[in-house]
Amino acid sequence: MSDFITMFDILRPSAHSITHIDFSWNSMTDEGVSQSILGEFCKKFSDFMRYSLTLQHINLSGVGFSIPTLKYLTDYGFRKSKTLLAIHMDGNFKSVGMLDQFRLWMKVVKIERDLLVDDSASFDGGNPTS
Repeated sequence: MSDFITMFDILRPSAHSITHIDFSWNSMTDEGVSQSILGEFCKKFSDFMRYSLTLQHINLSGVGFSIPTLKYLTDYGFRKSKTLLAIHMDGNFKSVGMLDQFRLWMKVVKIERDLLVDDSASFDGGNPTS
């Protein structure tokens, strides 16, 4: 975690030119990490996401965030960002319940519907004709 804190300090001056970050499969677990280090990491990462004017894409696949860390980053980083379009989180959820909790925090609405496409219909100006 300390290395990531240092990295955010180094990246801060160029934060407004970074569009993509890929931390995938780098361990960011908080096991054995002091609360002060963990708090500093969460604050710096959240602030980076929140105040960047260009960040659009973050890959956090397989980093191993704990639920409290993920909740903090969601509340103060992901959801506060004005530019973020995509977050990859593959391999972080140990259960469907944890994934559902993350979706709830992110206010993701899961829509399930069947799409019926009739290949025989043609469309002219938005008005279906046969």
